[in-house]
Amino acid sequence: MIGKTISHYRVIEKLGEGGRGIVYKAEDTRLKRTVALKFLPPPFVADRESKERFEREAQAAARLNHANIVTIYAIDEFENQLYIAMEYIEGRTLYERMAELRCEPARQAIQSKIGIMLQICEGLSNAHRLGVVHRDIKPQNIMIDRAGRVKILDFGMARLLGVTRLTDEHVVFGTLQYISPELLNGEEPDIRSDIWSVGVLFYEMLCDEQPFQGKTPQAVIHSILNREPWPLRLPGIPGLARLESTLRKTMCKVPERRYQDLEPLIHDLHPLLRLGEGRFPATDPAAGRERIAIAVLPFLDLSPRKDQEYFCDGIAEELVNMLTKIDGLKVSSRTSSFQFKGRQVDLRNIEKKLKVQFLLEGSVQKSGNKLRVTANLIQAADGCTVWSEVYSRNLKDIFRIQDDIAMAIITNLKIRLMGGEKAILPKRYTTNLKAYNLYLEGRYFWNRRYEGGLKKSLGCFRDCIEQDPGYALPHVAMAESLNIIGLYGFLPPPQAFPQAKGAALRALAIDRGMGEAYNSLGWVSVFYEWDWEKADKEFRRAIELNPGYATSHEWYALALAVQGCFPEALDSIRLAQELDPLSLIVNSVLGLIYLFAHRFDESRAQLLKALELDPNFLLARLWLGETYLFQNECPRAMIEFQNVLQAPSGGMTTWALSDMGSANALLGHRDEALKIFARLQEIEKERYIPKTQMAQVFFNMDPNKAFELLEKAVDDRDAFLPWSKSSPHFDVLRRDPRFRELSGRLGTMGSVFPVSAGAE
Repeated sequence: MIGKTISHYRVIEKLGEGGRGIVYKAEDTRLKRTVALKFLPPPFVADRESKERFEREAQAAARLNHANIVTIYAIDEFENQLYIAMEYIEGRTLYERMAELRCEPARQAIQSKIGIMLQICEGLSNAHRLGVVHRDIKPQNIMIDRAGRVKILDFGMARLLGVTRLTDEHVVFGTLQYISPELLNGEEPDIRSDIWSVGVLFYEMLCDEQPFQGKTPQAVIHSILNREPWPLRLPGIPGLARLESTLRKTMCKVPERRYQDLEPLIHDLHPLLRLGEGRFPATDPAAGRERIAIAVLPFLDLSPRKDQEYFCDGIAEELVNMLTKIDGLKVSSRTSSFQFKGRQVDLRNIEKKLKVQFLLEGSVQKSGNKLRVTANLIQAADGCTVWSEVYSRNLKDIFRIQDDIAMAIITNLKIRLMGGEKAILPKRYTTNLKAYNLYLEGRYFWNRRYEGGLKKSLGCFRDCIEQDPGYALPHVAMAESLNIIGLYGFLPPPQAFPQAKGAALRALAIDRGMGEAYNSLGWVSVFYEWDWEKADKEFRRAIELNPGYATSHEWYALALAVQGCFPEALDSIRLAQELDPLSLIVNSVLGLIYLFAHRFDESRAQLLKALELDPNFLLARLWLGETYLFQNECPRAMIEFQNVLQAPSGGMTTWALSDMGSANALLGHRDEALKIFARLQEIEKERYIPKTQMAQVFFNMDPNKAFELLEKAVDDRDAFLPWSKSSPHFDVLRRDPRFRELSGRLGTMGSVFPVSAGAE
């Protein structure tokens, strides 16, 4: 073939050969340009149906004209062989480029990879707009020229050449590892099938391995249909959670929950280019599009007896939940907005702290069955009122009032809803007014986060469910309350966590799309079932369904930190912090993760910032004391622990006593430490205390007694035991062979990932 002239193409050299044909470099003697000639395998030419199909596909591909798509010049036949004349690319395949990127610095490499993906998406998006689906996106079908420009090859070729036979009756087109679940299930390909393949390719570029693997084709198919990819492992890269959230959405197994076209993915990828510069990308998952930001402030209680605080808070919280689900609107979380409750704060200060352009404020006056709600939409920069309305209705109209307020905001801010032309408000979960009131009251107590409040909230949620068993939200709220109660040790784990799991599953039986319920299941999997693989799957599902729910990112961050995956944990908690910047628990958990990572100075600085928000937040105070403890500043540590012990709520008493015992043992004050242990034993007669708290008193003075108590903790399914993998409390025991034996009993929590070297 070398030296031959085919039509007006003179063949220069052979470029490659494979099952899909032979490619030659040639000179176009008419137009004096270099081209590539691709000859199709003879069996396809002999079959008339294949030949006609090929010509149709090639004609469709020839319509494409884009900088990131290889241009097709002609389709012809030579000596009974079909060939395509197309643009010649001087460069290498993406497969070859991926090998080069492995040798580059991590941040530089990730920036290059995201840049490549953007170009691939730009080219594919152009093809999709013209109705052309590629069907076979993979590294070998992507070329990169010497200028770094991406060129996509072989549009439409998969249907002709890439037949994968699953059974005698069932065939699909493409390369198995990149084929979407719906194609494997026999459905027709559409642009979402290409988007799946893009996600698989992107994962492979980032991780240097394919997300769905198996030793046989059947094993690969099973993986694609049933398994989720492992989380990204990119140490030192900020914003990992944002990147992973974007990636997961491309590989959602349900096509309707995937990106529906490539434009939103392109918008989401653009801010991620900053990862290579070491900067964290914007929280906004559609950062390339301008979004309006709004905060819903607590509504004032103007009722005669001033006894409707829970109802006022609930209305504001419901509006937050409704508006959060509106595409094109960024809504400050409840905890951040409610930081300004009861305070006279300049609107510009709120604008600066919450980074919003608009504020919704209002008041509620409730008397018997009469209700008067005032709502004002304000421009934060200058305090000007954009819209104001007064609703005087009966109490039963509260749902209509909320809908009217939400629609007024949408209308006045001209937001395009849910990607469509028609305004559609999020789902209303109940119309039972009594159930709704009980739910609001329960959330009011739940948000207080102290033991008595959490237990009161459970009573409200149970009564709510009795009123309306099909109301999903109180089931989720029960699960969240029981999870916190179980972790804090307010109830024995075998009582709290199975109830939490049952409540979450009942919520999902009502509504499979409730990400918050999956979040609670992930929590149970970490702190009770000790099953990391299951927990990871549940948390990732929660974030996929509701990426704007800060608690999912916070709880996932804790789970990652428990496993010693500190870079990923920090990415996740920082994303929660961006979603909920003034949240006490989120800001404190960031300090805790630094603590787990043995970065005590950073932990201390962050916890002091959290205490600036509220000096009485006991968890931050407790963890601040621990930063002093682990840096051998025991007197300062004991001051903080004493502050916790003297707090009126008393919710963290046993935690503080345990830390006081550790501090005394470290100082050599054995008698004082034993007195504290005796006090814990007295408290234990009245209520459950986690055995890890009691064992902690002995970590620095009697390891035998400590291990004796830790053995009992295993039997109790103690929620603190998973923390032994990374918590500095356990450093002194970590080299004892008994510790490794203990860790081996923690299910996958003790074995999947190695303990961080910083904790050794």
